[in-house]
Amino acid sequence: MKKIYSRVNMRRFWAMMVFGFLYFIIGVLSWIFEESSGFLLNTFYIPFGLFYMGYYYYLFKNNKLRSMIAWDGEKIMLQTMNHKPITFTHAKIKTLTITSNNLIVNAGRGDGEIIEIKDFTKSDIQLLHTTFEDFTTQNLAIA
Repeated sequence: MKKIYSRVNMRRFWAMMVFGFLYFIIGVLSWIFEESSGFLLNTFYIPFGLFYMGYYYYLFKNNKLRSMIAWDGEKIMLQTMNHKPITFTHAKIKTLTITSNNLIVNAGRGDGEIIEIKDFTKSDIQLLHTTFEDFTTQNLAIA
């Protein structure tokens, strides 16, 4: 089974880290400057911010912030950032479209997936174009 992985989107990673840090700072500031009203509720910002930063750091260190596309002669498997892989058999796929930013798999009514491919390398995107171009022409010939 051929697999290609995207690069880690560092902008998204740092945005999530800043978001967690802001929650932490809001909790610390509210803990310092607030009176007794809402004290308990506002202190939950501190552990939430620490948890959020720790969770995204864990995902970053374990390469879970990447997307994956895998395929062979029978199926195509797509996995987006921090989600379980979704598998489509070739017989189930109706259309497969590659745009400049997305890979769109349409597997019928209410079934399909869109995966962002702009974080993949140019050679990986070219490989997708050549591989799935052959796949779509074979499917059209069969139908």
